[in-house]
Amino acid sequence: MTRAKLLLPVLMLLTAACGQAKATAAAQAGTLTDWYADAAAAPDAPADAADSAPDAVADAADTTVADALPDAVTADALADAVTADAAAEVADSAEFPDVADVQDVPDVPDVPDVPDVQDVDAGPPGVCFKGAPPDGDAFVADIPAVDPNTCPTLAPPSTWFSPVPAPSLVVTPGFLAADNTFAPYMDNQWVPIIYGMQGSFHVWAGFTVDGIPDATATTLPLDVQIWGDNACTSVASGVASKVSTVPTGGGQYSNIFVGSSGIPTQFYVPAASSWLYCGIWISLHIRVHDPASGKWGEAVRTMRIYDSKP
Repeated sequence: MTRAKLLLPVLMLLTAACGQAKATAAAQAGTLTDWYADAAAAPDAPADAADSAPDAVADAADTTVADALPDAVTADALADAVTADAAAEVADSAEFPDVADVQDVPDVPDVPDVPDVQDVDAGPPGVCFKGAPPDGDAFVADIPAVDPNTCPTLAPPSTWFSPVPAPSLVVTPGFLAADNTFAPYMDNQWVPIIYGMQGSFHVWAGFTVDGIPDATATTLPLDVQIWGDNACTSVASGVASKVSTVPTGGGQYSNIFVGSSGIPTQFYVPAASSWLYCGIWISLHIRVHDPASGKWGEAVRTMRIYDSKP
């Protein structure tokens, strides 16, 4: 009795232990079934995962390319797509030509007005002298003078006489000197441009005339024709029908005296264009006719003019 009583608890403990073991095994079997649908595939799972990783990367790359270039299903299509994108980008960049519009400010070339001002002030370099004739050390442009005797002859006014007799009066061109006396012009002399009150300019044409018969009057009116030419082209004129002259002694008469500088031989352009003539040669022609005796005479002096303004 006593031994049987002792074995019973032991058996009960053994039975409980076996049940616990079966329960544990069943629980583990259930857990493994949940983890692996096919228990036989469980050991291959790590390899499958490793195999699927590169495929996933490739799939991701394929997806990215396909999403970015959905039409690029072939190599040619891909090249066309890239070319189209590049062309579109170039077209976009070309939309910035507004920068070139800034170059439309070519009003700067309008500044060539500056040389115009220099031309008006000084004329051709080395030709025009301002304020005074050139001194001995100044550079003077070599502009050849044309012999006025080679130019076509201008006939005297028909109101003087017809036909034209041979000249018999001696005419000497000149100007009013600083001491208020007559000074003769010489060939190759520098003569100043004189600016008038009405926007013009001229050179003075004075003269003395010798050979008038019975010249005893204190004032003698004479017919005068004056002009200036350059290279046989008329550039100035000072024609006057009647000019008052006074005796100078020795039978001469002159239009130069105190208060009279002579006749203004006016150029055909305004004073603003005087630079066109400054420094050039002028042949000053003077003709004088005595209406009382019908005698006449003429003379010419080839001179170079400078600007009287400093």
